[in-house]
Parts: sequence; structure tokens; C-alpha cells
Amino acid sequence: MNKKVVLAFVLGVLISGVSVYAATNYLASEIVYNDTTVENALNELYTVHETYKNLTSDTTVTPDALLNGITAYNKNGELVTGNISTNCVHGTRTLLASEASKDIKLADFTPTFFIVSGTADNRTYNWIYDKNIDATHRYKYIYDKSTGITVDTARQNDIFDTAFKNPNNTFVINFSNAFTNSTISYTICK
Repeated sequence: MNKKVVLAFVLGVLISGVSVYAATNYLASEIVYNDTTVENALNELYTVHETYKNLTSDTTVTPDALLNGITAYNKNGELVTGNISTNCVHGTRTLLASEASKDIKLADFTPTFFIVSGTADNRTYNWIYDKNIDATHRYKYIYDKSTGITVDTARQNDIFDTAFKNPNNTFVINFSNAFTNSTISYTICK
């Protein structure tokens, strides 16, 4: 019987010793995982939590801020996405050969502001109109990609003409064959 008591005592000491060793405290700064310490990971998590936890109302953000990379979150911490303004339409469109010299409607309103950009013959064409700056003229800028210089700027006498039309309070473009298979980008605002 003494052997059993001694064996039980030795096993008890070994098991207790392992338990005591396993319960040793380690500092969070001593544990490294994926090139960072647990302490740094917890600090980063705390910072993120403190930064975004107090969103009690929708974030307001200007269109310029969104365009310049500012992110906005609503009160639930969800990223705000969607159109910058309900008063504007934005988009891109590739002009097909079948659409050359035909009216293509881009908006269902008369614009007070627009920027339309397209490429033809290795040149980028930009048309800009802002009623608040010049209510009677549209401006055109042509950039030559091969030379890297602006080859033409012009104040065009009419806001609407054969290329930009305004039938029945809509905004319509009508481009020549030179823009076939060209992607145009546009922002058109009420």
C-alpha cells in the first residue's frame, strides 16, 4: 500500500506542478503573432472601437469630401455609399457605331451644370457648362494624348447645339462617327 500512496503523491505533485506552470502569467507584449504583439493588436482594436462607437447620427459629408477620399459612416457604423447627389446623374457609356450621329438621352431634366468627357482620334474632349458661372456659354477643352498638351480651349457660343441638345427638358448628346467605340463619362446636374 505504501507504493500506491507514494505513487499517488508523486503523480499529484507532477500534475500540480504542470498546472502551476501553465498558469504562469505572460504579458500581452510578450506574445507575438503574425508580426505583431497581442498588446499592439488590442490597442489597435480599442482605437477603432473608440473612433467609431459614438456614431449616434448620420454622418454628413460634402460631395467634394467623398470625391477626395473621405469615408462616411451612418449611425449604425455602415459605410455610406451611393450617388453623391440626387440632383445629379453620373455615368459612363461606350458609344456604338449604330449610335453615331443619333440622339442619346442621358438625363430627364435641363441641366444647370454638366461635364462630358470623351476620346476620339487620340484626343480627350471635355465639355463643361455651369449656369452659375456663365449662363450663356459652354466651354470645350481638347487634350492631345500623344503630345501631352492641351491643343484647344474654346468658349462655345451656344450651350445647346447639334452635339448637346435639350428637347422637352431632357439632356441629349449626339456625337459624330469619330467617337464610335469611345467611352464617354458624364456628370449632369439639375
